[in-house]
Amino acid sequence: QTSTSQLTMMGGLLSSLLLFIAMTSGVYGHYGCGSDHLENQTYHQNLNVKPRLTAPFKSNAATTKHKSSLRGRNQNPSAANLHTYENIRLHFDTSALEQQWQGYSKKSYFIDDVLPAARDWIQNVISVRPVDGALTFTAPCYKQYTSGDNYGKCKQLSATWNTCGDTGAVIADDMFDELEICPTSDPSLCETTSHPQGRGMNETDLLIYITGDPSRDDSKDCTGVMGFAAFCETDAFNRPIAGYINLCRSTIEATEVLTWEEVISLIIHESMHVLGFSSDGFSNFVDADGVPLSSDQVWRSVFKRGKKRTMIVLPTVVEKAREFFGCETLEGVELEDHNIAIGYPSSHWDNRVVLYDVMISYVPPAASFSSFTLAV
Repeated sequence: QTSTSQLTMMGGLLSSLLLFIAMTSGVYGHYGCGSDHLENQTYHQNLNVKPRLTAPFKSNAATTKHKSSLRGRNQNPSAANLHTYENIRLHFDTSALEQQWQGYSKKSYFIDDVLPAARDWIQNVISVRPVDGALTFTAPCYKQYTSGDNYGKCKQLSATWNTCGDTGAVIADDMFDELEICPTSDPSLCETTSHPQGRGMNETDLLIYITGDPSRDDSKDCTGVMGFAAFCETDAFNRPIAGYINLCRSTIEATEVLTWEEVISLIIHESMHVLGFSSDGFSNFVDADGVPLSSDQVWRSVFKRGKKRTMIVLPTVVEKAREFFGCETLEGVELEDHNIAIGYPSSHWDNRVVLYDVMISYVPPAASFSSFTLAV
């Protein structure tokens, strides 16, 4: 038999639960990340950009065969080559945002305060094998000769050769390596004057273009989404060296309370996607010796709790997960499965498993930076 006081208590608990659900729904609506739903993602590889090595890098048949090894990243750097790692040198290019957010009251706040603070955090936490020399990119060729005297040379550049993503980020001509263009099959007409060698950017390992494309604000890309990001350039070993973050002004404006911690977490979150914490980036991971990992060595789909779930199974992530949860049989850490095709990886952790981490699919009020995220 249930007493009146018990019913009152149950009613209070139910009201609290409904309030929590309503608040949580609002958080999802305002703080989503759209990186899982980007379409037509493309990136270009520059074979001339390589990490600076101060210790011998182990070479074997596998690394020779797979020349796209992400030599600049290492899942578990040993003491022998740890000194080859240095704090990442990150540069945010805000030239597009300056134009796209003209007249917006929060423009200077993001450019002068938020982005520098996020950059400082990333540079203090992330280490990479630094780029050797100036950072440059390769202009993508649209048409290439497949035979004749000009075999392998470029006939026509891609129409979007100097863009990063499709949200308005334009790459300066001076960032590109020299490219020989041959408009006809006559070798004597080939020239490099149209695309001479650029100076590139010194002391930089990663260049991220910040945009605020107004055409996306009223589209599905920004519906309930505060930002999205992707990488657009990689080095000789497929490590991301450039990417873009698009900030959705409409969603930012619709957010009644936007704290300092939330906007910093937003930029760090999207920067992590550019660095390779994404469904696309997972295909570029390597082991400690630089040998490319197969997809099932990075992520795996398993049947758990009545459905198929995808999880990250990298050794470093498994080690931290087992340590945290105190479970020696744990296989990995689950990824988000909401609106994700079954059997494919998401770009975010499952919030039910890694509560309020910076890499779940929305930015919570007080994001944590878990050992799982830093172990990827």
